[in-house]
Amino acid sequence: MAATRTGSSAATGRNVIDVVRDYMRSHLDRRISLQELSELAGMCRFALARTFAREVGVPPHAYLNRLRVGRARELIAAGRRLSDVALEVGFTDQSHLTRHFKRQLGMTPGEWARQSRGAGRQHPVQPDRYAGPPLTSAPEVLA
Repeated sequence: MAATRTGSSAATGRNVIDVVRDYMRSHLDRRISLQELSELAGMCRFALARTFAREVGVPPHAYLNRLRVGRARELIAAGRRLSDVALEVGFTDQSHLTRHFKRQLGMTPGEWARQSRGAGRQHPVQPDRYAGPPLTSAPEVLA
């Protein structure tokens, strides 16, 4: 009976994490606190952070930043201004975007934009340098 309870608990944890991830994808443009996510999940902040990191592989804030950088790549590739992109994806300013973009992709947004235009490719990133979500058009990343 204990095995059933553990399996059920794990499934519930995944469902809660799916709700939290969907919420983050839908609200990239605004500040999202761990308290807000924990209320949504019906868990304390610490339990949510542990469960999220266990299920997803990174804490909620790191996941949110990865989603933001992924969306920023799309907007930059579409020719949007970097300062507008930063605000649209939820960073406080362009330098905030640049810091996270460079940390994840190994280059600044401006460098990425120049390379993507020059190479005629959407993703000129070396896979071994990229630590974010998959470089595909999966709904999880681009939603």
